[in-house]
Amino acid sequence: MFSKIIFTFITRFSSSLIGFLLVILTAHAIGAEGRGEISLIILGTAITLLISSIIGGNAIVLLAPSTPAFKLLVPSYGWAIISISLITTLLHFTGLIPQQYSIHIFIISLLQAIASIHMSLFIGKQQIKLYNIMNLLQVFLLFTAAVIFYYFLNYHEVIHYIVALYISFAIQALVTTWFIYREIEITSLSGVKEIIKKILENGLVIQLCNVVQILNYRLCYFILEETHGMTSLGIFSTASIVAESVWLVSRSISLVQYSGIVNSSDKEYNRFLTVRMAKLSLVGSILVMIPVLLLPSSFYGWILGEEFRAILVPLWIYAPGILALSFATVLGHYFAGLGLNKVNLTGSLIGFGITLFFSLILIPKWGINGAAVSVCLAYCVHSVYLFLKFRTHTSFKIIELWPSTEDFIHLKKGIGTFLGRSFRK
Repeated sequence: MFSKIIFTFITRFSSSLIGFLLVILTAHAIGAEGRGEISLIILGTAITLLISSIIGGNAIVLLAPSTPAFKLLVPSYGWAIISISLITTLLHFTGLIPQQYSIHIFIISLLQAIASIHMSLFIGKQQIKLYNIMNLLQVFLLFTAAVIFYYFLNYHEVIHYIVALYISFAIQALVTTWFIYREIEITSLSGVKEIIKKILENGLVIQLCNVVQILNYRLCYFILEETHGMTSLGIFSTASIVAESVWLVSRSISLVQYSGIVNSSDKEYNRFLTVRMAKLSLVGSILVMIPVLLLPSSFYGWILGEEFRAILVPLWIYAPGILALSFATVLGHYFAGLGLNKVNLTGSLIGFGITLFFSLILIPKWGINGAAVSVCLAYCVHSVYLFLKFRTHTSFKIIELWPSTEDFIHLKKGIGTFLGRSFRK
């Protein structure tokens, strides 16, 4: 278990580091306004991907251990094409995305959806290492292409970032396709209607939860851009990326935890695993957050450009919410692994309500800092709700949250096992 977590952390840390270098590169190449446009493009693809994942996402993870892969892939591909077409059209005509980039958002979303479907199968079959490598591959390709365009070819337009996205997601989709189809057996589609029904029973709630959650994370983008302009959005979205880099700890841990719970029927093991992983997530996240907050504004101005000196204040405002959700993410994956997705949906809806209410009040007055306060409050309330639900569901004692000697022994043993395997290789 710890070996998988450490490997996941290393690959995600590498992805985050490359992603941060990409932020630095684009911040200097196209400035805060260009970063704002990129943030809306990425948000548009994220929303379309979430809708397409109603059939091709986490529901596949839950069914992969017991269902032929081919019968999961066919309906997932079909729904991806239909849903991405509809959602991109909706985003275009509502003006929520830069309309000149709508066709690009459609194609990138489709490529991303194909890769995402394949990687959901990887998780369901506990192929965590392959999943992590494919994620790292995409980020590395994106960074490489961006460096070539912005540094070597001296291009300084948003469209060149979009071309880099095309390259990275197209290659990722092709490589994951090769891994999938060399192992699965192409069978008849008899019984696929029942499988779709099972997918929808899980997928609708899961993805509705994810859609609400991304609105919880990013609703303030639309309000900030509308009230304070694209440059303010570029600065705030960059602050968000820096702050949320702390989540690489909780996401690394929860990915492995989720895969383990999906494949386990031992209630006590699932509870014990979740409590231990939540503690590890919080401590690890605090250790990562400290240097992020202690770096001076002059450092961020130097590394990102003078426009971005202002990100330090929202980082401090953001911090309590980021750390709270680092802990609660593990609790959320406990409920997801057991198929209790309505708990996560309710938590996301509560957080969304907080975000919407305070964003409309605070962002027009305080701009970037108002956005940070709104999101921080939403994260904290969401986290408290998940904590209370987990305590009710498992009856665990608060004292269990205190790090124990056994926790440290287990962590040390896990690290030793990972290093021993690495050196043997």
